[in-house]
Amino acid sequence: AAVAAAATMAARRVLQLGDPVLREMCRAVRQPSDSAVGAVAADLHAALAAKPGWGLAAPQIGEAQRMFLIATPRVMLPQQLPTFGERIAPRDIPDGKALHYTAVINPKITQVSEEMEADYETCLSVPG
Repeated sequence: AAVAAAATMAARRVLQLGDPVLREMCRAVRQPSDSAVGAVAADLHAALAAKPGWGLAAPQIGEAQRMFLIATPRVMLPQQLPTFGERIAPRDIPDGKALHYTAVINPKITQVSEEMEADYETCLSVPG
């Protein structure tokens, strides 16, 4: 019920570069199944739906927690996974394919590779 209520509220403002929350050390999420964590995930979903982006981290909406939400076109997924929130018709995916939203909680880098990839990167917290 808390997640549904949060999803109906207006999207939170995405913080911009220079906001002190973006420089804070994020705290670990202690209870991933807690309704407050679901509410943050719902807020991330609403904020991401309002912006042209592929992912958004909790600090970008003012929550210094180790979690983020990422969108992936369903056609790119190796298997069917549960989708978070309502499906949003993306503006920049051919044929309006549905997106899959995944909330990642307490991520850890477990392997590092020497492989590099050159690509264009954007951030909703950096203007321009």
